[in-house]
Amino acid sequence: MYLKKLEIHGFKSFADKTELFFEPGITVVVGPNGCGKTNVADSIRWVLGEQSAKGLRASELLDFIFNGTDVRKPSSLAEVVLTLSNEDKTIPLEFNEISIARRIYRSGESEYLINGVLARLKDVRELFMGTGLGISSYSILEQGKIDQILNSKPVDRRNIFEEAAGITKFRARKTEALRKLESTEQNLIRISDVVLDLKRQISSREKQARQAEKHREYREQFNKRQIQIQLANLKLIEKQLSELREKIKHSREKVGKVSSEIHALEDGEKKIRLELETKENEISKV
Repeated sequence: MYLKKLEIHGFKSFADKTELFFEPGITVVVGPNGCGKTNVADSIRWVLGEQSAKGLRASELLDFIFNGTDVRKPSSLAEVVLTLSNEDKTIPLEFNEISIARRIYRSGESEYLINGVLARLKDVRELFMGTGLGISSYSILEQGKIDQILNSKPVDRRNIFEEAAGITKFRARKTEALRKLESTEQNLIRISDVVLDLKRQISSREKQARQAEKHREYREQFNKRQIQIQLANLKLIEKQLSELREKIKHSREKVGKVSSEIHALEDGEKKIRLELETKENEISKV
């Protein structure tokens, strides 16, 4: 695997689209001060996923976009495309040539592409793990980098050696696996808490269900008793009504007899009065 081509457009001092071709054997870029050597190295680190603007000699990400001059308009975006030869399949992809692109717009949006397909920063970093081409690897040695490595702490130098040995990918996978394991353990703890809470809820729901069942049974018994009481009251009322009707019947019969007796007495009274008038008339004559 080796670097074949670097395309820079609108990145820092590269206002026009610039293509740099690297044949096998090229390991260094030289030139006078101010010609853009460091910008070339910065563009490579930037396309590989460098996130620190300060590490690329800028105050913010928008500083990477060509800001214009008195005679040139500012660029609307900055784009860097890195093309690698992958004929030896150092990168585990089927392609013999791999291009990594990064763009940033003045709106603040940015994107990564792998062979023209949108990708994530994570995908780009994982692609180069263990290949020696990471943003903090030994493949890009800008000015002062050698002194920085020699004067760095043993832990920092160890990272470079591990990258050269190709174990950073496995260390990253181990870290990711441990992170996922910790996340899984936390999820299990939360699930256990949820299960415990659900068990308490189930116990409470079962108690409520038993109470509801008893309430239903008591309600059914109450309704049955109510019906029985109403039927008993209805029978009692019917019996009382029957008795009252019988009494009314007897009372009506008595009233009929009394009325007959009254009529008979009235008739007798009339006869007596007639007789009395007759006797009075006879007395008057005498």
